[in-house]
This record gives sequence, C-alpha cells and structure tokens, in this order.
Amino acid sequence: MPINYTRSMDALLSLTADNYYKSGLVHDAVFKSNPTFAALHKKGVKKETKGGGKIQVNLMYGKNGTVKSYSRYETLDVAPQDGIEPAFYPWAQYSGSVAIDGLSEAQNSGAPQIQKLLREKMTQLTMSFSEQMNEDLWDLSGLTVATATTGNGGKKIQSIPLFVQGDPTAASTVGGIDQATNSWWRNKTANSNADSYIKLKSELRNLYSEVCKGNGGSPDMGIADLVTYNTYEASMDAQIRYTQDSDATLGFENIKLKGAKLFWDEHVPDPDTGVNWDSGSLANGAVYLLNTKFLELVVMSGKDFAPLGFQQPVDQDARVGNWVFYGQLVCSNRAKQGVLEDTLLTIVS
Repeated sequence: MPINYTRSMDALLSLTADNYYKSGLVHDAVFKSNPTFAALHKKGVKKETKGGGKIQVNLMYGKNGTVKSYSRYETLDVAPQDGIEPAFYPWAQYSGSVAIDGLSEAQNSGAPQIQKLLREKMTQLTMSFSEQMNEDLWDLSGLTVATATTGNGGKKIQSIPLFVQGDPTAASTVGGIDQATNSWWRNKTANSNADSYIKLKSELRNLYSEVCKGNGGSPDMGIADLVTYNTYEASMDAQIRYTQDSDATLGFENIKLKGAKLFWDEHVPDPDTGVNWDSGSLANGAVYLLNTKFLELVVMSGKDFAPLGFQQPVDQDARVGNWVFYGQLVCSNRAKQGVLEDTLLTIVS
C-alpha cells in the first residue's frame, strides 16, 4: 500500500505540474512579473530553439561593396564579400524546486487539496524565478575581467550591462569578439554632466540620435533607475504623455522618449562606478536605450521553466519537484544599443 500510494501521489503531482507547464502559465507569469522581462516579452524578443552546444548569432558589421550603379553592358561586381562574423554564447541554466513534506501532504489529503497546495507553492516559485532572473539581467559583477562574463562564475544569464557597457573601448570579449579591437562591436555611451532638467533631456536626445545612426532603426525601449526616471518625468511637466495601452504597459508606468517607451526598473545598476542596485553604494543613475530588433532571449525547446517531475528522497518524508530553464540573452548588434551613465540623483529643476 505505501508503495502504491507513493507512486500515485508522485504521479498526481507530476501530472499537475506538467499541466501547468503545457498551459504556459508558469513562463508567462515569470516574464510578465518584472518590467524588463515584461517589456522584452511584449516585444517578441523571446525565441525558441532546438538546442546546440552553444548559441551562434551571425553579426553583420560591414557593407556589401558590390552594390553600385552601372550602365548598360558594364561589367557587374561579383567580388566575394566579407562583413559577417559569428558570435557564440553559452547556455544559462536556472532551476527551482518545490517541496511538500509528509505532514502537509496528510493535512491536505485528497487530489483537490493537494493541487491547491501545489498551486500556492508554484506561485511562490514563479515569483522567485522572476525576481532572480530580472535581477541577474542587470548584473554588473562579470564586467571586471577582460573576458566579459556573468556572475556566479559565468553561470548567470548574460546581462544588459554586459552588452551595453559604460566603457565599450576597454579590452573585453563579448560573444567571443574583442570590443577593443573591433570598433563595430561597441555600444554607444555617454557620461552625463546634467545638473538640470534641460540638460538631461538634451543628453538623452543626443544619445538617442547616436543609437539611431546606421541601419536598423531607432531605440524602441528605454530603461532607467527609479530616480532618473522620476527626474525625466518631472522635466516633462505638462508635456508628459503616458501610454494608455494596457497590453503595452503590462501594469508598469512608461512615458515616451521620442520613439522609445521609457520605464524604470529597480535593478538598474550604476555602470559608472560599477556597482549593482543592491550594493548600498549606488551613487549615480543610468538610462539604457535599447533597440530590441537586435536582442533575443533564446530558450531551449522543452526547457522553458519545465518540470522534471516529483520524487521522494530516500532520507526525507517529503516530495521534491524541480523546474528548469535553459536560455540566454543574446545580441546581434551592440552599435544599436546605448547607455547614459553617471546621471545625478539630485536634479530637481
């Protein structure tokens, strides 16, 4: 009887978890719970792939020199063209677990009660996944070495500050390409000297124009720390225009910066001094201007916050189920991304 009961309970929990996964509730909740992930999800940045040892992204950095005018019988230029370079990105793996002890199981005996208990624990797990991954998406800790990597020994998801660096000329290898020797593989950056609303708006307009240069369009997303966002909002006064589309805002306030939707994320770091949002040493703000046409959140098929099933450890009166995510944030054109760093947190007029 105990063996049959154990198998039945493991099967019930695993089936319930699998139904959650197939419904899309888990990964949708993760991606819509924090402003940056919600915005990326809305933009359709997330892409699914079948696998591979590493994620290869082809980067276009040069023009096709054969494009030119000609007349009648003139010989056409068929010279072979370079200008495409592959970047390689590693997979990032995340896991989270749900545990149900024997006493809780007994107190919630019956399929409906167990399923309700699992839903509550899944809500907690989903919120924790969302918070941790959104925090890691802004992590600066891997940028102190020549080969730019992520925190936790390179195991975290590649962060936005890794692709959009405060000093893009420093020796730093991103995606296997050294930005110091490849000027085309550098984001745009500017140091703020603004001590007034007018100067801050001018600096943001200038950076916006810089990111617009070249093919690929303009930034469509701006992300700032809370203080800088509030400063820009205050500078707009009567001109301020909030977006009213609930599908676009997903519950997060945003305002227009030319063609980009500007919003704030509490995890935005201080790239000027190289400290994360929770360091206690955040001295300056920053605004990141992104062109999401060149950003992708690549997810491995079947590993998008997927359950691995429930099992009972031999040395515990409990059942444990693991959920896993395999994916990575990748960039195909850093020149279409920019950051205004060192913004003062004391501008009031």
